Formats: sequence, structure tokens, C-alpha cells
Amino acid sequence: MVLGMYSLWSARRHLKLTLVRAFGPGSEAWDQAEPMRYRSALGLLVLSVGFMGVFLWGAGAPLWLVVVYLWLYLTPTIGISRLRAELGAPANEIHFTAPQHILTQLVGPGAFPLRALTVLTVFAWTSRSFGTDPTPFQIEGFKLAEGTRLNTRPLTGAMVIAVLAGLLAWYVALLSPLYRLGADSSKLWYDVGHASSAFAELQNWATAVPRGA
Repeated sequence: MVLGMYSLWSARRHLKLTLVRAFGPGSEAWDQAEPMRYRSALGLLVLSVGFMGVFLWGAGAPLWLVVVYLWLYLTPTIGISRLRAELGAPANEIHFTAPQHILTQLVGPGAFPLRALTVLTVFAWTSRSFGTDPTPFQIEGFKLAEGTRLNTRPLTGAMVIAVLAGLLAWYVALLSPLYRLGADSSKLWYDVGHASSAFAELQNWATAVPRGA
């Protein structure tokens, strides 16, 4: 989290200049060499983070918790992405550092309404260990392309195609045996176990400590 906040602070002048030029005159030629137009990237950032926030809030998380969750999720993502791009770490598994773990360890699960904890558990897959967060891998790919003078615009399209193809393959490979054989007999412990452990943790929060209002 500190590395993520430092990355934002150290890049504050560049980020300010990006905002000005993305929506100012001459923006058409300023970011031609970038993987994506800055205006498009900013729009997608607002839409995606906004969707997450609205989903959390609509599902029952208080507005303050929505803001804190997004901060606790996005800040480490930025830090890990910088590590992957600059250090080339082969993996970035950081377990038990998801927002729900940090929050419940700081003030205890009893301080949160059960509905709020349930919403955070639904989002547990996004930050279970940060090892499957796509952002660090994408940034690392752009860094490699930059070092080899590869045109990053087609690389962005290739990443989108890979994501869509990977999701489709995952649905077929995982959901098919789960529905045909059942969760317990499918032998897909890796995925089923991670999902069940998150809700087992929620059950412990709900029954083992005094509940908040």
C-alpha cells in the first residue's frame, strides 16, 4: 500500500499533465505512442471503478466502506504493478491482505454489519492473494514491449482477446465438470476450496463474535 501511494505521489505532476492534455487541445497527437489513448484509459478507469463502487453500495455496503474498500484494493494493485514492471518478480502472491482481512483485523468483524461483510466476501476473489490480479501482468507486458520497441497499440488488442478467450475457456473447463459431477466429486479443489473457504470465514465472523448494528 505504501509503495502504491508513493507511486501516485511521485507521479503527481505527470498525472496532472495527463489530465490536462487528455482533454485539452492537441490531445490527438500527444499519446499516439501509448498503449491506449489517455482519454479512453481515464474513461474506462472511471467506468470500472464506478461500477465496482455502485455494485458494493447497491449490495449493502455503507458508502464509507465502499471508499475504504476501493482504496485498500487499488493501492496495493498499483504497488504490485510497479514491482512487476521495474523488478520483474516472477510472482506476486500476497496472502491474507485482502481489504476484508485488513479491516476485520484492525477493528474486528463485530464492528461491521453482517450484510457488509457478506458483500466483501463476494468480492474476495478479486484480492484473495493478488496473485491473479491482471493489472501487474499487463503492466509488465507493456514494460517488456517498451524495452523492445514493440508497438503497444496492437498489444492492447491482443490482451483483450486473450482475456475474453481465457474467460470462455475457464467457463467451459470449470463450470462443465462442476455441474456434471458436483463440487465435491469434481476434484477441482483449487477453485472450489478457495470459494468455500471465503464463506467459511464469513460464517466464523457471523457466529463467533458479537455483531454490530
